[in-house]
Amino acid sequence: MEVYTAHGTLISQCFLDCNHLVHIGWTDSEHLLAIGENGVVRLYDMWTKLAQTLLFIHNEDAAKPKIVDVCIWENAVACLKSSNELSICDDITSTSPMIHTMQTGLERPQWITAFAVVPARNTSSQRVEFLLATADRSIIVADCTGAEDQLLQDRFRSPLALMTLAPNCCFLACFLECGMLTVMSASLVARVLDFETYSTELPLQIAWCGEDSVLVHWKHSILLVGPYGHWLKLAYMDPLWVLPDDGCCRVLTSFSCELIQRVPTSITSVRRIGSTDAGAMLYDAMEAYDDGDAHADESLRVILNTQSIACAISANINAAMNELKPSQQQSFMRAASYGKAFSHHGAFHEIAFITAARLLRVLNQVRAPNPGIFLTWHQYASSSTALLLERLTTRHHFILACAICEYLGMDQGRVLNSWFCAQLLGGWMGILKEEELSTEVIEHINNGHGAFSLCAVTAIATHLGCQILRRNLVNLEVVDSEQVRMWLMSGNWKTAIKVALLSLHADTMHLPLWRGVYAHYAPGSCQQDEIQATPRNLLTSESHARRRRSQLHHFLTSAKVLCSPRTCHRSAYDAIADGYSKGTVRARMDEMKRAGNLFSLGVSRESPFEAKAVLGQVELLQRQAELELRLGVLCFLELSVSETIFNLIVLGASHAKEKVATEIASLQRSFKIPERRFTHVRINALAASGQW
Repeated sequence: MEVYTAHGTLISQCFLDCNHLVHIGWTDSEHLLAIGENGVVRLYDMWTKLAQTLLFIHNEDAAKPKIVDVCIWENAVACLKSSNELSICDDITSTSPMIHTMQTGLERPQWITAFAVVPARNTSSQRVEFLLATADRSIIVADCTGAEDQLLQDRFRSPLALMTLAPNCCFLACFLECGMLTVMSASLVARVLDFETYSTELPLQIAWCGEDSVLVHWKHSILLVGPYGHWLKLAYMDPLWVLPDDGCCRVLTSFSCELIQRVPTSITSVRRIGSTDAGAMLYDAMEAYDDGDAHADESLRVILNTQSIACAISANINAAMNELKPSQQQSFMRAASYGKAFSHHGAFHEIAFITAARLLRVLNQVRAPNPGIFLTWHQYASSSTALLLERLTTRHHFILACAICEYLGMDQGRVLNSWFCAQLLGGWMGILKEEELSTEVIEHINNGHGAFSLCAVTAIATHLGCQILRRNLVNLEVVDSEQVRMWLMSGNWKTAIKVALLSLHADTMHLPLWRGVYAHYAPGSCQQDEIQATPRNLLTSESHARRRRSQLHHFLTSAKVLCSPRTCHRSAYDAIADGYSKGTVRARMDEMKRAGNLFSLGVSRESPFEAKAVLGQVELLQRQAELELRLGVLCFLELSVSETIFNLIVLGASHAKEKVATEIASLQRSFKIPERRFTHVRINALAASGQW
């Protein structure tokens, strides 16, 4: 496996130990994912160093399914198994990624023909949704709460072979097995476009080029379909692959990397033949002035008479920003500079002109073969300069990153910190002894004027096993919260919690406790004494109380640690919500019992009532589950006590009346139902079942 820049420069390479590779792709954090058919997912960094390995299919799975399709979005990944299940990891780049399985409700093998993902930020429910195309010409929308068939058999002539969602999540492009390209609205209600390709061969992939153009890719050709059915076909001699990008697509062949995008509107308004926009007239006036033509004055007078000189200058500046060729950028900027001399808002346009010129120099520099980060203006504007600097430091272009910081007037601290860490990992460890290395590092940090992050350097020192350097770095840090983080990085949990307690700061005292939760320290371990010694107001920090209260209280109550009554009350409600989101009755009852225990720790007037009500609900759930098991009917769960008795009386007409009567009497005694209410429920049930 080889990693190249956009200009074809080799960055790194490694041997990929993966049988039957299903998918390979990048996350937003520039980590490379390689997913095999057996469910093994390998995560690599930019330099093809293996970061971690995950298993999406466990060996104890009796069905032994295989990975058939993969979708990567942001830093998440979803794998479709041959058993029609989805294995999902919401953040695969985290230190401890969690993998969960989602049932689609489909059991027929090879039922799902294609699938796409709708990110949580683009859904009304704020949950990730999956669009599953089925072999019966329909689409199923599934999320963590269930699946729903949209019944679209009358919308498609044949099953869907491929589908992809637009970047703005407003449209869904589908390629049918009959050769038809169909574009639907994201709500799957309206059909926007039907385009017949007359192809008997299925394409290798379809992708969106921008937000209003669909790209269909065959082995040696590309078909671009616009919003009104306009199309453009490009032929290639060599095999190719298409990489969708923000606002464009990149076409990779064995010898080149091409960028395909729709011509930006700002360039079209200025350079379109016969354009009468103010920007186009200013550009023509500039060209005529350079050629010594008197018609330059006529075009300029038209712009001044319509008072559109400001729009003309802005149009040329925007066109220069979206242009990729430096020579044409200079032409647009000359037109803007020519128009500034006739503007009454010279100071405003001067600032915009200087800002655009600086950003163009930065973009042209990073687009060069070295470093080879070919960004469009749309991609740069949708991210930030800090992200560009992070990409440069990841590729070890520290000098260029520092030059950009100095040119744009930005702080060089993060760049210098990345350079320092790279030097520490790269060369200094093998040359200097540990004492000399510690002295050298401390000297560089003291001369860095606060630019270095001691936490990051401590993490590297822990990784390299430099005990002296790590101890000196901790002693050098003066901020309590950072010092606690450094002790936690080194694995010294006991010292971390002592430093946190001495700080007398609630947020700082939370840090080692959260680490204890995630490390799953069992009650009775060596850490329990330190936790038990924490003050009562440890959990009063509002910022942390809102985050993961349920997990923290579950750990602390299992360790028999006294918690704040206020946060216990909130955590109890969180536990109830978690319980009703569980799929099994046993898991729901466990969460409800935990909520009852948390309510019992409260000090408000309502706490005893709430604890009693929750524990009563647990008892009712248990009785309802036993009734369904004994009577062989599924009609009791999630009902109230009165409704449960009502169903029992109705069942008495067809089941053994003595057995049912015993259960009714037991429920009446256990839940202390008044005789008047019981008589009312009984009369209604007897009348409804015809037991006159």
